[in-house]
Amino acid sequence: MQLDHQTVLMLMKVPLFSSLSVEDFQSVAEKLSEKEFVKGDYMVRQGELGDYFYVLKKGEADVILEDEQKKVATLKEGDFFGEIALLVGVERTASVIAMSDVSAIIMNKRGFNELLKENPTVAANLSKTLVLRLSKMAEEM
Repeated sequence: MQLDHQTVLMLMKVPLFSSLSVEDFQSVAEKLSEKEFVKGDYMVRQGELGDYFYVLKKGEADVILEDEQKKVATLKEGDFFGEIALLVGVERTASVIAMSDVSAIIMNKRGFNELLKENPTVAANLSKTLVLRLSKMAEEM
């Protein structure tokens, strides 16, 4: 996918990609596409198998535990989600609903797995992010 300059700058600030070289980032960009959602759309549904990883380019989305009818997070520009379902091959643990019109940069499961194999730095950044998220969840409990 050909990314505009503003999108590249936003993605390079995402912790997952922030330490990539320009060459490595160009190979990542080839695995990306863009998808639009309107307010109220489900971006992912709890219980479905995961097939994409998402980075919010524009807009806001809420993470909802459907079975508890509980909002657990609001995602904004640069936030990413969907990695756990791709890593572990499990059903989505929560739904994500667009709270405004949303533009998301997406990567399919195959591209995501290739990214992790080709870029150990991305895998390390992803591990760090997951640990930080789990720590935050534990504190909140």
